[in-house]
Amino acid sequence: MKSCLVSFIKITGIVSLMAVMLCFAGCTTAPADTTTITTTVTTYSGPPEPGDWTSSTEFGEMGFTVSSDSTGITKMTFSFVDFLCGGVQFSGDVTSERDTPWPITDGQFTISVYIYPWDMVFQGEFDETGKQASGTWEVTGEDCSGTWESSRA
Repeated sequence: MKSCLVSFIKITGIVSLMAVMLCFAGCTTAPADTTTITTTVTTYSGPPEPGDWTSSTEFGEMGFTVSSDSTGITKMTFSFVDFLCGGVQFSGDVTSERDTPWPITDGQFTISVYIYPWDMVFQGEFDETGKQASGTWEVTGEDCSGTWESSRA
């Protein structure tokens, strides 16, 4: 920072303000008003770990399998424990598998499955390490939904 010296000179009968700015290197003044803006951007940086993942949910448990190349989900498993939704109570285990995996794009996925009598949608996102995932689930057309978190099983 540089400091500036201002000199005032008075000329007979007429007051003249003459500012002479002499800036000296190494001198300091109070800093000018400044604003610093910091932005944090979290980006998906790596693929999710392949293999089985599990999570507790409001309906019981769910699991999914990430393909060996980490580009898709090949299997979803559900264990319902006295789950009540839309007047229907259900307990039991369900597995849904696909030959063509549900895609994982930029660390995110959306999976729609039919589990009698419901259409269910599961959305998820892997963290930047590829070791944690979280998301939401919902029963289409019903007031039944929740969240889930998972790490590699």
